[in-house]
Amino acid sequence: MFKRVAIITSDQDPAAQTIRKIFLANWRFTETGEKFDGYPIFQCTDFQKLQDTTPSEIFLGTIKDRAIFCERLDECCSADLILIANQHRSESGAPAFLTHCTGNWTDATEHGGFPRGLARASGRILQLALRALFKRNLEAGLHFDVSLEVTHHGPTANKVPLAFLELGSTEREWPNETYASVVAQAVMDVAQNVTANVQSQVYLGFGGPHYAPSFTRFALETTACTSHIVPKYFIQEIERDQIQQMIERTVEPVAGFLLDWKGLNAADRNKLLPLLNQFNIPVVRTDHLFKAVEK
Repeated sequence: MFKRVAIITSDQDPAAQTIRKIFLANWRFTETGEKFDGYPIFQCTDFQKLQDTTPSEIFLGTIKDRAIFCERLDECCSADLILIANQHRSESGAPAFLTHCTGNWTDATEHGGFPRGLARASGRILQLALRALFKRNLEAGLHFDVSLEVTHHGPTANKVPLAFLELGSTEREWPNETYASVVAQAVMDVAQNVTANVQSQVYLGFGGPHYAPSFTRFALETTACTSHIVPKYFIQEIERDQIQQMIERTVEPVAGFLLDWKGLNAADRNKLLPLLNQFNIPVVRTDHLFKAVEK
């Protein structure tokens, strides 16, 4: 599905700098002779042809600005998928490994992107990223939270899908090479497996909090997954055009609208359901899906 993967780290991001150090120390990356944003581009030359799939070409690029503000990442080595190794910051400061796609549900753009714009996204890539972070977290003997986040911040205008894989959540974690190795290994796990012929049903998510526990469980415990997720606190903001954009900016066919029913209040359901019913796409509740899986 994806043949050229660009891994991006930012010189403005302390976690990304540590993760980049891990990439260069643990995998064979060779300078290509080309530059992006003034920095040399490296190509990974560690992987041979696998038995069932042709591995993607994997590149490593660096940018000067924070990744959330860079709207031309797709120009790096003509990539058709972008994986961004990044820091995560939270008020709680809880150590965490996270992944998400990007976009803005309102006109606010202080964290990058365009007003009410959504980036291209792949539900299958987000599921691969989440599962890789979960696996590598366990293997490292850590007890960090591992979660999908809802769609938030920029960039939003790149022409190819992107996913953030993040190390959180404070200055204590970002320089730690053991923690950074979890993200680095997860990024490489995803990059190595993007060409695998995995058929996941991809849904669009609605409701719940920022750290999306229902959708995280959905992606970990079932063969299906989500791409863009609208949290409960933005349900009243969205209109039909943004739902249409969610569909169009997801690279896979959309199997359904997935509602975190208990993560939506009555007013949110009353706003949302008439909008969703304008599309010829099934509406599914997470609690019903989990009951079906548990039987």
